[in-house]
Amino acid sequence: MSEFFEAIEKIIINQWKWVLLLILVIYLWFSGLMLPVIRELIPLGAVVYLGVLAWRFWLHYIRADFVSGIDYVLLEIVPPREVLRSPKAMELFFTNALYHYSNKGGKEEYWQ
Repeated sequence: MSEFFEAIEKIIINQWKWVLLLILVIYLWFSGLMLPVIRELIPLGAVVYLGVLAWRFWLHYIRADFVSGIDYVLLEIVPPREVLRSPKAMELFFTNALYHYSNKGGKEEYWQ
């Protein structure tokens, strides 16, 4: 649960200008100082902002769930003594094994 509150805190720190603007708009709304046209556009802006915020929380939740489900394994690679090769071969192996690029589609990246 603390990860959830840390995520909220990060979003508030990163989006403090929008939060301050939202507080100002709410104050103007309830004090009756807004024009009628602007007053009707504010709920639309609030829905869009809350939708973006919900989307960021969803991505954080999905990624945290994926990372928490990973079972880590330590592998030891011991080449035979008869192999006389340079360290370049092992460097090439690690480069190909660990640093590959994944082509995820939209469904895999944002939903699963």
